[in-house]
Amino acid sequence: MIGSQLLLSNRARRGEIGVSKRFRFLGVIAAVPLLCLALVGCAPALTLEVSSPIDGAELTESPVTVEGIVSYSTAEVVVNGVEVPVAGDGSFSTEVELVEGENQIVVIVTYHSFYQVTDVIHVTYTPSV
Repeated sequence: MIGSQLLLSNRARRGEIGVSKRFRFLGVIAAVPLLCLALVGCAPALTLEVSSPIDGAELTESPVTVEGIVSYSTAEVVVNGVEVPVAGDGSFSTEVELVEGENQIVVIVTYHSFYQVTDVIHVTYTPSV
């Protein structure tokens, strides 16, 4: 099959991977819709790096700027339930209001509705007097 073109169709969405119309991998069920095969290689993994704030930070000001970068600029980024625009270089930035005490900031990145990466940052907010 070297040199064969891997055809990903609607069957790929259901977990069946087909190689042309004459050859099929039967009974292949994938946990994710697209399966990386050595014959065709894989796209780089979906990554998320939150650069600010740092997990465990103790903050005295609110709102806090949440900044980071994702590996695909076309990915969807959601911070605490609010969609955040992603720049062409994959960077994103948004403000999050904090409540006094412990806060959890949840960043979820989704790519093509199939791949998802989540990061949870815990910060403590003590307003300055």
